[in-house]
Amino acid sequence: MTMQLDRMLREAQALVPELTPVAIESVRAFRWCAVAPPVEVEIRSTFDGIDQVHVRIGDYAVGTVRLAATYPSAPPPTGQALADAEPLPIDAADVYRDRWMFHGPAYHGLARLDEVSASGITGLLKTREATGALLDNAGQLMGFWIMWRKERDRLAFPTRIDRLAFYGPHPAPGEHLECRVDIREAGDIEVTADIELVHNGTVWCTIEGWVGRRFDTDDVIWPTLVYPEKNGVSERQQGGYELCPDRWNTAAARELIARRYLSATEREAWDARGPRSRRGWLMGRLAAKDAVRRWLWDHGDGDRFPVEIAARNDPEGKPLVDGPFDTDLRVSIAHKNEVGVAIVAEGETPGIDIETIEPRPEEFSSLAFSASEQALAHGDAPVEWQTRLSAAQDA
Repeated sequence: MTMQLDRMLREAQALVPELTPVAIESVRAFRWCAVAPPVEVEIRSTFDGIDQVHVRIGDYAVGTVRLAATYPSAPPPTGQALADAEPLPIDAADVYRDRWMFHGPAYHGLARLDEVSASGITGLLKTREATGALLDNAGQLMGFWIMWRKERDRLAFPTRIDRLAFYGPHPAPGEHLECRVDIREAGDIEVTADIELVHNGTVWCTIEGWVGRRFDTDDVIWPTLVYPEKNGVSERQQGGYELCPDRWNTAAARELIARRYLSATEREAWDARGPRSRRGWLMGRLAAKDAVRRWLWDHGDGDRFPVEIAARNDPEGKPLVDGPFDTDLRVSIAHKNEVGVAIVAEGETPGIDIETIEPRPEEFSSLAFSASEQALAHGDAPVEWQTRLSAAQDA
């Protein structure tokens, strides 16, 4: 998002070069802009003839840049200490080394973590050369507060900002700024904060209403997001198969885990499916990749990222897996509604299926099962046994 904020400022400056961008208001981010591989995006900028430039970046984000002849006078720093604050027991370097943040080195701008409380967090930022890095680092500090203070849904990404006000030019790379995050509201879905950045004792930027959308994470999802090469979102079941339920409440959260698991080619296959089948298909792929990785781990292999395991189908629909292994591993994948299952075997083709236990037409048994198969059914649970037999046939 902060790369797009930087783009909005540049577009406004280019459109009205005689004025200075001093604020961005009503920022809304609609979806992620994945830039690997590079994408071409249309940017539309509209000047109102007075002091506002409305900028739309494709279907990704919008905002309004305020212009003035010069930067306004900076307000005094807040100065007031956080209530009931305590020092953080980890260093800023630990945030990146231990993968609290996913950012690469060009965005490693947290220089020091100071204090944290129920109402906020403070720290020191180091200006980096990467586009939008300084504002992103302020967002990282807010995101770390959520990770540190919450046990579930600990990952948050910015979706909107009410207003950013600037009181001077952007600090040069290498400059340090004090950052203060005041949590205005911490709800189950969103966290809203106000942020202050102080450069050499003078407020450089104030941010009002930075809203972070919390994504579904629990004690299974969180370790996989942080260390995907060591963890999986599926669960090993008795019988040796993997089961992956849809743990994600939103499409955006589902896409986040899909990007941890699927290659670019696999994402294209996922995108090509209809909305009703995408969830089950994804759960099956997650289970298959976890099944193969679990087999490799059980047989002494080291760390394996999910994306290293390629899952595809041959022309007849049979699932195949490839990856950094020489073993003849074969898989079977099934999904029903929002649950996926997979099983792996060496040197032989396994089979698995999953079905919903539900009543079937009266003639189903006579059409689907032989007399000997019907004799296997337990009379006290005919619906369940019909389902079991049907699943066994498909497997």
